[in-house]
Amino acid sequence: MIPLAQGGILLTDAVEEVCKKIPEQYTMDVDSSDLNSEKLEKEIEEYERENGYKQPSSHTKYFLDDNGVLRQGRID
Repeated sequence: MIPLAQGGILLTDAVEEVCKKIPEQYTMDVDSSDLNSEKLEKEIEEYERENGYKQPSSHTKYFLDDNGVLRQGRID
């Protein structure tokens, strides 16, 4: 029973070690830049402005027509 317990402890230690390295390894492999939400929001707004995107007004209503197609209408 002691070898089994020792194996469990070694496995736990190994998993803990690997889990600590995951964020650092991800940053090295995938993305080295820090995400800045203000910068991202500004870029999204600029993109939407350049592409004529408009948010639906609060008076806009969405509904399914008789054929099950999503439609947009205004609430008067």
